[in-house]
Amino acid sequence: MGKFEKILGGLSILLMLLILVFPVPFGLELFTLSMLLLSLCYFFGGFLLFNSIGLKNIGNRKAYEGVKSMRIIGSVLTGFVLSVLVIGILFVYMLWPFGYANLQTGLIMTGIVLIVSIMKNGSTTNDASFYKRMILRVCIIGAVGMILRIIPAETFFEARCSNCPESYIEAQKASIKDPTNKELADKADKERMKMIKGKEESQND
Repeated sequence: MGKFEKILGGLSILLMLLILVFPVPFGLELFTLSMLLLSLCYFFGGFLLFNSIGLKNIGNRKAYEGVKSMRIIGSVLTGFVLSVLVIGILFVYMLWPFGYANLQTGLIMTGIVLIVSIMKNGSTTNDASFYKRMILRVCIIGAVGMILRIIPAETFFEARCSNCPESYIEAQKASIKDPTNKELADKADKERMKMIKGKEESQND
């Protein structure tokens, strides 16, 4: 599970950066898939990750020896929090509706988990490694979330759509600034479809 998490996390960050620099074939689709899988990894496998239990030992009772009830609750809740944060990052990066609401919720919950983990890590020695694993993941994913929260969405959009028609860029930027305006959203969709149609026609010529 740990290796799977590292592969998905590394792939997601790599794609996030590469897409901003130059067009990556199916880059957004691969980024979305990797982030969704990472979210599911935390949601369903948080308990295994934070307690260093491999998938092959999921049915082995000996692997759960010494795992306290509070560690079970803490690892499950932290997995849920990180799952929400990952989804928030995905929604903001992809400019999907309610992205900032999801990201804000994830960051608040992540901050609470970080504070509790630091306090627990300083007051115990038996579970120190457990809390260090939680702190590491919370800090890394939380840092990515904070960057996306601070930098305007228009900046990411302009970077990854530098070769798009100006009419589409302006329409999309207006929709980003006023996400509840249906007219602006419809205009942005029309410009996007016009752009896609133009690309298809140029490829057929």
